[in-house]
Amino acid sequence: MDLWHDFHNGVLLLSVVKYMENVITLEDSIVTASLKMAQGNPGALTTLLEMSKLENGLIAMMHLDDLGIRGYKIWLGFKDFCKRDINKFLDCCLNRDKHMIDYINNYPK
Repeated sequence: MDLWHDFHNGVLLLSVVKYMENVITLEDSIVTASLKMAQGNPGALTTLLEMSKLENGLIAMMHLDDLGIRGYKIWLGFKDFCKRDINKFLDCCLNRDKHMIDYINNYPK
């Protein structure tokens, strides 16, 4: 029983550590926050870094993070839904555009 308890706690601890690696904190720079949100997707990273240069870009990034839109979903929103128009993507993020969110979340993996 102690072995199972230790194993279970170890798995839980590893899950928490993995989760915390992706949590954006006040110590993160724009680059590290963008890297966490991009989840290895180069298109998403480029989009986030370009968006961060715009007025309200960081607020838009916070909206994306709050909505759980990360990685390839960012790239889908920018490339497919907004046709690579960074200002349109910014506007959709700031307004939490329901059509964009539905498009992203219903896109087949």
